[in-house]
Amino acid sequence: MESGAEELGTVRDDPDDGEHAVDGDHPELRDAEPPGQEDRVELEQVVDEEQRAEGRPRGEEHRGPSTADEPGDEPPAPGDGRRHGPAHDAELRDQPGVPGQPADGDGVEEQRLPFHDVLADRGDEHGEPCGPHDHEGRGGTHHGRAIDPSTPLHRPPSTGRAPRLSQTGPMPERPRVIIDCDPGSDDAMAIVLAATHADVVGITTVAGNVGLDHTTRNALRVCELIGLDSPVHAGAAAPLVGERVDAAAVHGTDGLAGSGLPPPSRRPASHDAVRFLVDTIRAEDDLWLIVIGPMTNVALALRQAPDLADRLAGISFMGGGRHGGNATAAAEFNVLADPEAASVVLASGAHLLMAGLDLTGQVPVEDAHRAELAAIDRPAARMAAGLIGEFLDRIEALGAPRRGHLHDPCAVIAVTHPDLVTHDHLPVAVETVGTHTRGATVVDQRGYGGGVANVHVGRTIDADELWRLQVEALSR
Repeated sequence: MESGAEELGTVRDDPDDGEHAVDGDHPELRDAEPPGQEDRVELEQVVDEEQRAEGRPRGEEHRGPSTADEPGDEPPAPGDGRRHGPAHDAELRDQPGVPGQPADGDGVEEQRLPFHDVLADRGDEHGEPCGPHDHEGRGGTHHGRAIDPSTPLHRPPSTGRAPRLSQTGPMPERPRVIIDCDPGSDDAMAIVLAATHADVVGITTVAGNVGLDHTTRNALRVCELIGLDSPVHAGAAAPLVGERVDAAAVHGTDGLAGSGLPPPSRRPASHDAVRFLVDTIRAEDDLWLIVIGPMTNVALALRQAPDLADRLAGISFMGGGRHGGNATAAAEFNVLADPEAASVVLASGAHLLMAGLDLTGQVPVEDAHRAELAAIDRPAARMAAGLIGEFLDRIEALGAPRRGHLHDPCAVIAVTHPDLVTHDHLPVAVETVGTHTRGATVVDQRGYGGGVANVHVGRTIDADELWRLQVEALSR
């Protein structure tokens, strides 16, 4: 649920939230080791520029050199001030690596965005078939060639590598997944849904809807609520380039306004989400990575270990859209929060499923949904009812329609219940430069032009069945 309508100031405790969470004031996080990600990406990854310079088609796999464990890479101490703007970004691109993550709020500039959820309301308008990509259900055409309805959309027909069972057969009954998230109200609901229908190997957190301290606490709080003992690893506190943006205007200063959840008793398993991703994916092939926040952690892991793209069963992400954004007129929040990271992921060669705004906009959340959950006397249902009610109040106060959408669970359901979602295999790129279009996902739906299809872009979803499954998960 990503929306809002006016700029706010710096993140601070909001007495109206009923939550007391000030960045850096969490005992359960204070004694943990500081972030240790020396492997932040070399910022030659303005992918479009590299591809044009090297004569590669847009969207073709790009794998730059790893920056991991190179001698002489001694990053500045965490908390060093960060400068932003074209000159500083160019300076960063010339460095051998980017320093490890600062503590949340230490020298990282923030920007609050005016959000509008009305873009997601266009899901019905843009849900109609278009041009050569028309299809019904699992059949139809992709770029003018016939598609066998029995062919799973969870792996492109030809990948240039030896097939594994998850590439050629049906989805396992309980896929094994890692969740990369920035909780966030709809992230919380997505975690509950994933825990019900998948084996959650681990959770990694990133700054996004709110700062990293908050998103890490929130992941721990949700896990404790539902009895999920998966390890939680804190990750990136800032994007690869530029200022950090957040969505506290609609999620509350701590990210879970209205949830009523107590502070967690658990601590993060580590503050090195990138290392966890690399080690875990290398140790077990065919894991799914469900990414429902900014893609910073994933980009860092892929740049350190490009082989992860081949080892994963796939990456299912919530982000972008075919027709515009919600954080700006052009950009969806998760991609806008780190366009360079999204560009790295989309160019990685991994099998990608995209749940964009035009798909998630088909799953509305309104007062009737809140009332349905409020009538269920179970802890997770009460949490979700409180989150939805607070969210609807906030967006209404900001001048947006009193309506949200179940964004992040769409990325989960594409993995756990693939028959509920249809996709088009299309070329997708991320705009990283434009004055008015930075963070936009450019989805090429023309059916000609020679673009390399690199993303299975969600087109339709069974919203009623998704809501039924979500309620069932929250009722346990």
